[in-house]
Amino acid sequence: MSSMPRPMPGRIDSPCRVDLDAGASIRLATGGEELRAGGDLVGYSAWLVLRGSMTVHSREGEFHLIAREWLLLEGDAGPCGRVGPGGVAIVIRLRGDDPAAHAGDGIGHALFSGCGRLARGMRLQGLRLWKTRDAAGLDARAGAFLACMQQHDADVVARCPGRSLGRRRQIYARLQRARLYMQGHAGMCARIGELARWSHFSPWYFSKIFQSVYGQAPQQYAARLRLEQARRLLVEGRLPVTEVSLASGFESPCSFARAFRARFGVSASEYRLMHARPAHAGGRS
Repeated sequence: MSSMPRPMPGRIDSPCRVDLDAGASIRLATGGEELRAGGDLVGYSAWLVLRGSMTVHSREGEFHLIAREWLLLEGDAGPCGRVGPGGVAIVIRLRGDDPAAHAGDGIGHALFSGCGRLARGMRLQGLRLWKTRDAAGLDARAGAFLACMQQHDADVVARCPGRSLGRRRQIYARLQRARLYMQGHAGMCARIGELARWSHFSPWYFSKIFQSVYGQAPQQYAARLRLEQARRLLVEGRLPVTEVSLASGFESPCSFARAFRARFGVSASEYRLMHARPAHAGGRS
C-alpha cells in the first residue's frame, strides 16, 4: 500500500450540512443530512446508525455503516458523515478534557478508536441519551455510554504486552489506529511499513503484537477486509464482478474468484444472485 492521502468527500451544495458543536454534544441526524466535526478538538466523535445507512469520511479512510453499526474516532480525525436516504443516526462529540473519556481504574472508562456493532438495547439507550441531551452531566453520561459500547475491548486490552494497565491501553490504542486505517482502506493492499508508521511501532514489532492481540497476521486481516468489501459491493451495488474484484484490491479476477469461493463457498456471481437487495432497499434495521 503506497502512502494514501485522506479521501475527501465530494462537494455537497446542500442546506442539510450541519457543523457539530465544538464542545460535548449529541445530535440526531436523518436521511440526507451531512455533518462535519471540524476544529482541533482532542476528544472523540462517535457515529451510530440506528436505521438505514451512513457514510463517514475521515483521516483514517471511508466507512460505510449500516443499522446498529458504530464508528468511534479520535478528535483530530476530521470526520464528515452523511446519512443515507431514510436513515437515522446519532453523532456524539466529547470534549478532550472529558474525564469519562480518559480516566478511571476500570477498562470501561477508557475509549479507543474503532468500529463495531451495537449490542442489543444500545440503540434505545442512545435515543434516551439524545432525548435528555439538555440535562446536566451530558459529558459523563455520553462518556459512560460509549465506554459501555466498547466493553468487549477489555479482553483484547488484556492480551496486549505491558506491565501496567496504562501501558497495555496505550499499545492497544496504537494498534487500533492502524486497524481502523486498514478498515477505512479495505480495498487496498496493506503494507506493513505503512501500518507500522500509523501505530508508531517498528514493522517487525507491529506484525508480532498485531497477531498476538487480534489472533491473525495483518496480511490475513487485510485479505479478509478485501473480501468483505467485495461481498458488500456485490450485495448493495451493480458493478460487474470484474470491477468488484478490482475495487476490492485484487490483482486479477482469477485470484479474486479463488479467494471468494474459498471464503464464502460459492462464486461471486452466485453470491450476488442469492443475496442481492432490490435497488430501492435501504440498510438493514
